[in-house]
Amino acid sequence: MFTPVMAANGSQHPAIIEVITIAVANHKGGVGKTFTAIRVAVELAGLGRRLLVVDADAQAHATVYFIGEEGLESLEGDISDVLDGVELSKLIVSTPYLHLDLVPASLRVAEMELRLVADPGRRDQRLARALDQLADKYDLAVIDCPPSLGLVTINALAAADLLVSPVTLTNFALNGLSRFLTWLETFRAEGMVRASLLGVLPTSYDRRQQVDRDGLRLLHRSGLRVLEPVPKRTAVERLIAAQALGANILSEPPEVTEAYRVLADAILER
Repeated sequence: MFTPVMAANGSQHPAIIEVITIAVANHKGGVGKTFTAIRVAVELAGLGRRLLVVDADAQAHATVYFIGEEGLESLEGDISDVLDGVELSKLIVSTPYLHLDLVPASLRVAEMELRLVADPGRRDQRLARALDQLADKYDLAVIDCPPSLGLVTINALAAADLLVSPVTLTNFALNGLSRFLTWLETFRAEGMVRASLLGVLPTSYDRRQQVDRDGLRLLHRSGLRVLEPVPKRTAVERLIAAQALGANILSEPPEVTEAYRVLADAILER
């Protein structure tokens, strides 16, 4: 996202403040999408970047991870309020992580799809316009997308500069990824979305399993950029429970930490 502002020296030539927006998306659930959004956001914030996590998934797992069930129940607003003209800055809540804030989700996000269908305006650009307002406050934004191909996901991909697409290595999941990326290119060609694929992220990888090794080999032959595979890891629901007990997300196997460090580096290199 790019927003022009007056240069600090008073020049009439505008300075450009850049906030890189990353959508984490795949239309299939259960592929590690939310875990990836949480994990890479924490990694980037730990590097001193000012991070905004936008939870656009009605399941609200990222929201519960960062602010807990009590925080979810006490919310006065969530991402769906953008459709009512509420400024995104008024929906931001702090998290226990330094440099990391959150635009939360709730079950109300499920209603966004129907409301966007009925929106006569640029319904695919609502989130992009809202994020434009925050260009001077954050270095990066990470959007946790819903596991669907609807208008909420289109909004996220219209707002995003980069797409990270997590995938497990089963034939079913790989076929679904192919359909998702074909759909993405169709909408890019029509000018509805602008996100470019940073890479495909294999998740829950078990090198001992032949199906995983074969799936990874197929990905490498596809011509897509394949990011460092994430070994089998704790499900996000267990991470949420760990957070409630005060556990640290970073107390994980070193190979998982390394995979998300590589992903964070790939984002920063762009």
